[in-house]
Amino acid sequence: MLLALACAPRQPKPSVDEKPDLYRTLRTAALTRAPKDVGISVAPGKLFVVVVDLPRPTGTATLVTYADGSTSLYLSAGGGVIGAGGRKTVRTAANKLFTSAVRAKSFATSTTSFPLPPPGEVTFYLRTPSGTSAIRASEAELANQTHPAAALYEEAKSVVAELGLDEAPARARR
Repeated sequence: MLLALACAPRQPKPSVDEKPDLYRTLRTAALTRAPKDVGISVAPGKLFVVVVDLPRPTGTATLVTYADGSTSLYLSAGGGVIGAGGRKTVRTAANKLFTSAVRAKSFATSTTSFPLPPPGEVTFYLRTPSGTSAIRASEAELANQTHPAAALYEEAKSVVAELGLDEAPARARR
């Protein structure tokens, strides 16, 4: 007795261009998921996540800090750090960023779109359960302390430094 097996034709591997873009997937999740979807319970007007898009020589670094201290950094060129909020130095820097973000919320503008910033610009997204606000500024204005979000920028840079992905030493290590 002869047994015939029907096999599905072998599918070719997807090309590099067809693979899902993990950076964009993670960034989009941070910018769109509800607090309950990430295990956070907050009042409607309270901040639950801060997302910062920072220019890098090879693209964009997206820093994500949640109210519970969870902190990650996604690099558009590939790589990053996920779940670094368990490290005390990262958590401390992230808490300072969160505190600055609460203050900065007063001059942020409501938004429903989340484009990547052009080179040389920084975008801060401040999310509450009832909506997202954004602050956009040139990195030069922020570095020169001529923009109201300069303190927020400095705190974001401190978190990145604590993650070990910045050239400058973190202030907390001095």
